[in-house]
Amino acid sequence: MQVTLTNAEEAIALAESLIGTYNQVYGEYASETLSTLQAIEADLAVMAENSQAIAATLEQGSKAASAAMVQIKAAADAAAASATQAQAHSKGWLTKVQGELENRVTGALATQPTEIAADRQGALQSAAKYLETVRAGLADGKVSPAELTQIAQSGANASASIKAQGGPQLQALAGSIDGITKQVARGELPQAKKGVDGLASSLPRR
Repeated sequence: MQVTLTNAEEAIALAESLIGTYNQVYGEYASETLSTLQAIEADLAVMAENSQAIAATLEQGSKAASAAMVQIKAAADAAAASATQAQAHSKGWLTKVQGELENRVTGALATQPTEIAADRQGALQSAAKYLETVRAGLADGKVSPAELTQIAQSGANASASIKAQGGPQLQALAGSIDGITKQVARGELPQAKKGVDGLASSLPRR
C-alpha cells in the first residue's frame, strides 16, 4: 500500500509538472486544450485527496490501518479510478496536441512571402531581420499566436529572398530558416535557439 501511495504521488507530481510546462511553452495556445487539461487536473486532485487520506491513516499505525481497511480500500479504489480517467484524458489530450502542432507547422511553412529582396545585400538584411524576430519571440520562453505569425512571415520573406538573391553559396540558409520556423511552431524552443545561433554565425558580414 505504501509503495502504491508513493507511486501515485510521483505520478501526480509528474503530470502537474508536464501541464505547467505545456502552459509555459505554448502560452496563449494552451487555451485550445484547456478543457481537457482542466479535466486531467480534476482527476489528479481526486487522486491526491485519496492518496492523502490513505497516508494519514497509515501514519496512525497498523492497528488504525486495520480498523480503517474499508475506508483505505475505498480511497484506493477511488484513486485508481481517477488515475484511469486521467490516463484516458491524457491520451486524448496528447493526440489533440500532436494534431494541433502539425497544423501549426503546416500553416507556418505555407506562409507566402510579402517582400522579396532585389539583391544579395537585401537578402542578407531579410535574414538578419528574421533572426531579430525569432529572438524577440523566444525572449519570454513561450510562443503566442501573434509571435508565430510574425516569425512565419519574416521567415517566408527571408527564405524567398535567399533563394532568389543569395546565390549558390547561401541556398542552404533558406533550409535553416524553414527549419527554425518549424521548431518554433512545434514549441521546440531550445532547438530553435540553437538554430538561431547557428544561422547567425553562417550569415556573411553585410
